[in-house]
Amino acid sequence: MRAVATAVSILVLTAAVPARAACPPPDPATLTERQAALERIFEDHAGDMDLWWTGFMGLHMGMVVAGGVIAQQQQGDARNETLVSLLGSALGAGTLLVVTPPLLEAPTRLAPLPLDTPAQQAAWVALAERMLAEQARKSRFAKSWLARGLAFAYGVGASLVVWLAFHRPWGALRQLVGGTIIGQGRIWLHPSGAADAWDAYRGRYLGDCGAAALEPRARPPISVSVGAAAGGFGLSVRF
Repeated sequence: MRAVATAVSILVLTAAVPARAACPPPDPATLTERQAALERIFEDHAGDMDLWWTGFMGLHMGMVVAGGVIAQQQQGDARNETLVSLLGSALGAGTLLVVTPPLLEAPTRLAPLPLDTPAQQAAWVALAERMLAEQARKSRFAKSWLARGLAFAYGVGASLVVWLAFHRPWGALRQLVGGTIIGQGRIWLHPSGAADAWDAYRGRYLGDCGAAALEPRARPPISVSVGAAAGGFGLSVRF
């Protein structure tokens, strides 16, 4: 009976999932038009993303270097306070390195691809669409309330360490105010033009056909699921 119930459940779940519409291959003229549109999007928005990424990377790294120099001249809890700030700057730089915006990868990933045949052009367009969809997903997460909350929570946690562990209430206040300004400013200034351009492109060229495969909202940057496993329950975290 258990096997029958499992089979029935699988059939029900399969029937409940709507089938994706098959996408006819684009004609050469449409493919060329899509390529030109993608090139314009990358050209129009890569500069803003590069300025944002380079600016905040320079800010974080400058604060790391300055914090290291200052910490060498301090002692006791004052030095510990500086080291907490240094750690926050290092984490900020690390997140920029780990989550590199796909817009900045276009020159190295798209430029080397040949465009001599329709098949090669289609491969270029498919890769560019995936990169732009990924950029839109990351930009939306970067400006989400979850990202804002995480940045603020880290600032509060760091300030509490300075206050309770090192007994420096004014240092904790500086940590909270400074961390909030930099963290929330980085989120607020994150360019979202590429995400808007992706929405316009998707609506014009993809529509419902095939858009689900590139949908930037289809999967959150971090997803957690709990399910039954052998001997108990299993926890799955996807990045």
